[in-house]
Amino acid sequence: MEKENQRVVIVGAGQAGAVAALSLRSFGYCGEITMIGAEAELPYERPELSKTYLSGTLPLEKIQVLSRKQVSELELTFRAMETVSEIKIDERRIVTSMGGGLTYDYLILATGGAPRQLEGCLALRTRTDADAIGARLRDACSLGIVGAGWLGLEIAAHARTHNIDITVHEIGETVCGRVLPRDVAEHVADHHRVTGVRLALGAAPDIAHIRASHDLTVACIGMTLHDSLARAAGTETDDGLLVDDAQRTSAPGIFAIGDCARLRNRNRIESWAYAKVRPSVRPRPLPVPRLCKKNRCGFGSSRVACRFS
Repeated sequence: MEKENQRVVIVGAGQAGAVAALSLRSFGYCGEITMIGAEAELPYERPELSKTYLSGTLPLEKIQVLSRKQVSELELTFRAMETVSEIKIDERRIVTSMGGGLTYDYLILATGGAPRQLEGCLALRTRTDADAIGARLRDACSLGIVGAGWLGLEIAAHARTHNIDITVHEIGETVCGRVLPRDVAEHVADHHRVTGVRLALGAAPDIAHIRASHDLTVACIGMTLHDSLARAAGTETDDGLLVDDAQRTSAPGIFAIGDCARLRNRNRIESWAYAKVRPSVRPRPLPVPRLCKKNRCGFGSSRVACRFS
């Protein structure tokens, strides 16, 4: 089959999926590319939701990874507000929520995940979530945040600019305990304390008490991966879709990128930089020129003027 007649289907219209589409075109792939996304919007940078978008500094259009003009110029097919309900590996075909089927030569899964929920608490993952939190913050006098990772601290930093009384609750003994050494974590914690954020660390949060004590409570306790689709199809998973260095899963013709993917024998990485870098490393079987580049993936927050690589 000539590469012009081949079809790549990308399931998931977040940053990783968008970067994959852009990279395929920049590498010279001229076959069909179809992106399927559950949201109404074109792909955007999720980390900015808790930063420039929540603060109102930048509108959604300024944090989009793909514009409508690019979609047209790159001849991408973008199917919004649609999900995939089944992967038929033997047929190289997917079934969508709209009831139709779509065949593929290569399938790229960039399905990400959903925030872990706590009853009665808001969470942040999508533009709609950010809008809901922003609207509630405008009328709130107090805010309780469960989880002292980057996301929880960034929401706290934004809320403090509105003089909202804030307490961040964390079962761990330090903030950002998954990614920062203790001395650096203490520096970050001190920064937030200086701004007036209270940190309740080292104890299991009493969710009912937190909700009763604040006008608004936001849960920032990680996410649940969207890997059930691939798992049901028989693709190997273990805290994410297992992939090799070329992002290939155990199923023929299927790749996984972004938050939902985990390199074999390594920890899974949830990072804006990882979602941007890994999709641009060409999956070897795809009909595009070879591109090999070593990159470092970092973690950081513009809200606390820190970046770590």
